[in-house]
Amino acid sequence: MVVGVFQFELHLPESRSLKDKRRLVKSVLTRLKAAYNICATEIDYHDLRQRATIGVACISTSDYQAQELFSCIQRDIEMKDGLEITDKNIMTHKIDLDGD
Repeated sequence: MVVGVFQFELHLPESRSLKDKRRLVKSVLTRLKAAYNICATEIDYHDLRQRATIGVACISTSDYQAQELFSCIQRDIEMKDGLEITDKNIMTHKIDLDGD
């Protein structure tokens, strides 16, 4: 089993207020959760209206599968939402539950 974490920073140029930002971020998170069956939340820059950091976590069968999922999520955000990912960090960790 592989646990993957994808952290990315978004630039929200159309956000004119924190209320706009919350609406945009909530829309992105809701769509990603439904489309990809992942856990996702805003993790930083809560008080900045045009910037957000999102954390996404998944469990998969391989490192490759997690990396592909995160690539799809990135393309999805940039194409469907028209948002710019300004920074990203992907981490995966293999977990052996058998203890071998």
